[in-house]
Amino acid sequence: MRISVVIPLYNHADMLPGCLRALLSQSRAVDEILIVDDASTDDGLQVAQTFSRQHAHVSVIRHDENRGCPAALNTGLHAVSGDLVLFAAADDMVLPDLILHAERLFELHPDAGLCCTEIALIDEANSVLGFRPPIVPIWQPGYVSAREVVRNLRTSDNWLCGPSIVYHRQRLIDIGGYDEALGSLCDGLAARLLAFKHGFLFIPDVLATWRISMTSLSHSTAMSTDLEQKNLDAASKWFKRHADDLPSWYEALFKRRYKFGILRLKLISEPIGRVRTVIRLVELFARYRPMALSLYVTNWIRKTRLSSTRVRTVETALRRLET
Repeated sequence: MRISVVIPLYNHADMLPGCLRALLSQSRAVDEILIVDDASTDDGLQVAQTFSRQHAHVSVIRHDENRGCPAALNTGLHAVSGDLVLFAAADDMVLPDLILHAERLFELHPDAGLCCTEIALIDEANSVLGFRPPIVPIWQPGYVSAREVVRNLRTSDNWLCGPSIVYHRQRLIDIGGYDEALGSLCDGLAARLLAFKHGFLFIPDVLATWRISMTSLSHSTAMSTDLEQKNLDAASKWFKRHADDLPSWYEALFKRRYKFGILRLKLISEPIGRVRTVIRLVELFARYRPMALSLYVTNWIRKTRLSSTRVRTVETALRRLET
């Protein structure tokens, strides 16, 4: 299989080298890396061009004007040639075996729409803050069928963690790529649609990171009531267009979970103290019921047992990438 990586870039000149070092250190080398510069105003384009001159399989495309992350994703999707494609944010990093394990699973299950893994949440200093998803869909690497997706979504969601997703490129193109009107929801809903249509592959191991930043698109959306409502309005149109591929009950459940996620992100951004934060989180959980409590507790116990080992593994891997 040919494997491509697309990096949408806007003003992350300081983070881009770490992202690229992680991609260039994969145990299974990627075949091409395309950086789509969305009219950055910092030195990001120059950094990208330097890497391009040093590595023959790294190339750069530049938008003449800032068109937003979803547009950069679509530009890259149609410009690369891989059978599989990973979209890597410039401020995130993947661990060394992501591509290797994703390719092996696709070889076993070629009909899947995408492959994803667990991820580590990291801060600006590369310290681990936690892990996602809160509930894993399967406990061993394997395939989750479209029928199982429909059944399991009634009790949990958010298994498809963007920084780790390796897509079947043609199947992503077949659904129209990323809907740019969806803003920060574009990748999550595209991944869900592929899972509904083709099923997906999951690896219950931490193979990518997601940097938590106050300037990220998801955080900006959470802090803006107008952007939040704009995304929900766009999502309503998206659900209507894809009604034939989605369960009739899922739109209301998705929006309820989305609202919980937004309120949770706002809450943890407020300096109200740990005890009050926990109390408010419990209240939000009881109100919005985003997942089955029994599944959450079971997964929390598992994560707690694995946490210290995983933290050491991830932080050691990130330190090696810095040297």
